[in-house]
Amino acid sequence: MALTSAGGPHVSQRKLQASMLVRLLALSFLVGAPSPAVGQPLKTFRPGKVIVVNGLPDLVVRVQTAPTVVSGIVSSSGPQATSVVTITVQNRFTPYGGPHEADGSVWVVGSAAQNVLVTVDLWPNIVQVGGFAAQGGFQCAVTPNKQNVMCFAGNIPVGATVTIQFEVMTTANQYCTHAEIYAHVDPYSWIREASDANNEASGGINFDGPC
Repeated sequence: MALTSAGGPHVSQRKLQASMLVRLLALSFLVGAPSPAVGQPLKTFRPGKVIVVNGLPDLVVRVQTAPTVVSGIVSSSGPQATSVVTITVQNRFTPYGGPHEADGSVWVVGSAAQNVLVTVDLWPNIVQVGGFAAQGGFQCAVTPNKQNVMCFAGNIPVGATVTIQFEVMTTANQYCTHAEIYAHVDPYSWIREASDANNEASGGINFDGPC
């Protein structure tokens, strides 16, 4: 559309220049620095190594179930439907700085977490069955009612991820209902961490059947 000075739809030269200026400023803001002058080479970083600086660990927990939908009918003549619960515990790095211009290296902070405790709580009528498969030296036990799991003595190197697995099932008919499984790593704050905000997680199981 041609630019006009008056009458009908038009875009003034001043408005067009202002619009272009706003876009340039927005682009400069997004990249975090003013655009380089014409002919000035862009600054680049060579791929560098990750340097781990000794510091506080940061434990993160996640909960997954498979399958996420199982039969909610208690069987008296055959195997009961179960779901495998996977508790994942990661001892992640905390970013410290970089990439550094001299060598492109990235610095992170972290350290091994020792004697880690993980607790898992199940909803009413949901119980743990069978044994446990645990990595990282974890040893697991369950309360007599089979609804509270405790895994202890875990050792997780910095940057490592370990899993704890066990099966659960329902002890009462549950139709079209949902049950949650709650996990907590270092629930008593025995380990000093970079952050405690990511020490809890939950995952769900859906029970199907006649609604």
